[in-house]
Amino acid sequence: MGRMGNTRTNQLSFIGKIILAGIFLVAGIVKVNDLNGFAQSVASFKLVPASLIPAVVATIPFTEIFCAILLFWKRTEGGAATTITLMCIGFTFFYAYAWFLGIEPDCGCFGNNPLLQANPIQGIIRAITIGLLSASVLIVSAKQKR
Repeated sequence: MGRMGNTRTNQLSFIGKIILAGIFLVAGIVKVNDLNGFAQSVASFKLVPASLIPAVVATIPFTEIFCAILLFWKRTEGGAATTITLMCIGFTFFYAYAWFLGIEPDCGCFGNNPLLQANPIQGIIRAITIGLLSASVLIVSAKQKR
């Protein structure tokens, strides 16, 4: 790829990082501000045992915030994008499982804002879309390190 292609790829990757960071920073902060609400959302999926819900609640929001920040350092962008991609795979699984069970869980992804709630199909589409964006940032990051 020529110099122009590299510049365009870098610009698109940076835009992707801004979008991902914005999504995960907002999602993490909203959850941190309402950990009890997030715990109820996690429980609504009926997938995580009650004894593990506190660990999930203590981990996910802070991981989202840290990954959002770490996307902007060359040394950590690959790890952050990998973590976000893996979280999106997990979120997709959670939604697919909810769909399989026929339940409509309280997503809690962005708090209890009714405009941002998602049914299982919407949640699957959203998680896959964000996961693909994260995977593309990861691929560009890996190529730049070669």
